[in-house]
Amino acid sequence: LSMCIDFPVYLLKSASRVLFVKDSTISAFPHHLIVEGGQRKFVGELKPSANILSSEFLMMENFTDNLPSNFSMSFWSPIDSSNGKNDIALQTVFSYIEESLIKFGFQIDKGLYPANPLCSDVNIVCAHGASSIKNEPRFGINTDTGTEHLEDLRKIIGRGRLLVLMVCHSGEMDSSRYDNAVHSLIKKYIRAGYSSIIAPMWALPIEIFSIWMPAFLECLHKGCYVADALFNANMAVKGAYADPTAWAC
Repeated sequence: LSMCIDFPVYLLKSASRVLFVKDSTISAFPHHLIVEGGQRKFVGELKPSANILSSEFLMMENFTDNLPSNFSMSFWSPIDSSNGKNDIALQTVFSYIEESLIKFGFQIDKGLYPANPLCSDVNIVCAHGASSIKNEPRFGINTDTGTEHLEDLRKIIGRGRLLVLMVCHSGEMDSSRYDNAVHSLIKKYIRAGYSSIIAPMWALPIEIFSIWMPAFLECLHKGCYVADALFNANMAVKGAYADPTAWAC
C-alpha cells in the first residue's frame, strides 16, 4: 500500500526530518510508506520521519531533555530454556542481536517475566504479538501446545524514555467510529511518559535484526535523534532487503 502526498519538492529537500500528525481516518496507514509526489519515492526512504500521535503528546513529552550521555539500557525476551517454553523464533532473534546487546552494555533478562519491570532509559522488548494487540494488550510466547499469552504487561514494561517493541503488529493503529478514538498499544506508553516508541505495523521479518540492531544502537550512542537512528538502521536493512516490507516495518 502507498499514499501519494504532494509535498512541495523544495520543502522536502530543505527539511531535516518529516513529522506526521495523521488524521484518524488514515491512522492505520504506515507513515513510512507515504509517497512524496515529486520524486515518487517513499518518504521513509528519503528522510528520517516519525508519526506524532497528537500535538498534545508532542508538547507534553518531546520538549524534555535528550537521552543522557550514559543512558541506561534493558532488554527482555522470554527465552530462558528453564521455563520449558522453548520458543525457537524468539531464540533465533536473540542470537542475531546478542552481540550488539552485550557490546552496548544492556541488562538482559530472559525469564518468562522479567525479575522487575524494565525501567531503563532505553527498554527493548522481544516477544510475539498479533493484529489484535491494539485492542488486547498482551504479548505471546510459542510453546509445544500453542501460544501462551502474557497478559500483565505491567510486570514487563516500567518507565523509560525510549521503548523499542520487537513485537509483531505492536505499532498498528485503527480508528473506531463508535468512540471516535485511535486504538493503539503505543498510546498506552506515550501516556505513561515515554517520549519515543519504535514498533512495527505488521509482522516482523526476523532476518533484519542482525543488520538493524547494531546500526540503530551505533547511531543512538553517537548522540543521534531517535528518528535519525531509526532511519539509519532502516536504510542499512534496505541495502540488503530492498522490499519495503522489510525496511519500513
